[in-house]
Amino acid sequence: MEVRVLAEKPVFDYLDDLVGILVDNHYFPTIEEAKDYVNEIYDFFVNSIHRCHCSQPGLIKCVKGHLQEEYGRQCRALTYRPNKNTTWCAVYSTENNVYLIHTIFNNHVREYNDIE
Repeated sequence: MEVRVLAEKPVFDYLDDLVGILVDNHYFPTIEEAKDYVNEIYDFFVNSIHRCHCSQPGLIKCVKGHLQEEYGRQCRALTYRPNKNTTWCAVYSTENNVYLIHTIFNNHVREYNDIE
């Protein structure tokens, strides 16, 4: 059975905005470098989300609190740490080999407290 990974529109909106935020806050000197970083984050989740739940269970977290209320009890969060300062999380649900990413955020926001 084919595996499909989809993301909700707010995920794409956030990632588009993130490019500008990264440049404006001097994390990256150019838009191209910021785009590469954002694409790396997205590509990790899209290419790994269906594999990591079996092969690397330490990367999969349960959601609680606000995230559980908003996205449901069956949601999970896959984590990705591209550097020593930042861990990214993708909150997703799955049904019939379709993985739906609901939101992406990093460890610098309050939502990060709602994963365990």
